[in-house]
Order: sequence, then C-alpha cells, then structure tokens
Amino acid sequence: MKTVFTFGGSNPIELKQSDNKQGRFILSYGYEVKRNLTYAQAAKALGEAMLHHLACEGQLNNEGV
Repeated sequence: MKTVFTFGGSNPIELKQSDNKQGRFILSYGYEVKRNLTYAQAAKALGEAMLHHLACEGQLNNEGV
C-alpha cells in the first residue's frame, strides 16, 4: 500500500493505493475511512472530501447547495 496523495494540515485527506493488480484505493479523512474503492469511486470520494475540507476552512461557500 502506498500513499499517492495527501492534502490538508491538521485534518488531512490521505489517498492510498494497493500494490496488487486490482489497484484498489483507501481514502482517509478525519474519522472516515473508505476502503476497497475503484478508481471512479476514489475520484468521487476524493473530490467530496476536498470540497468538504475547503468549506470547513472557509475557503469555499457551500451554503444553499
């Protein structure tokens, strides 16, 4: 398992990819851990985590969405 992406400071988002042929992903963000993700599932989960992180940091306005 290798870390392929890390984002954020005190509450980082971390994306890891397995070394096997399937190349499944694990996304960790705070207390949330999503395992055995396909590429498409990991891309969606990563985008959602990044937008949530930016909203919490006050860099993104998600009111009314």
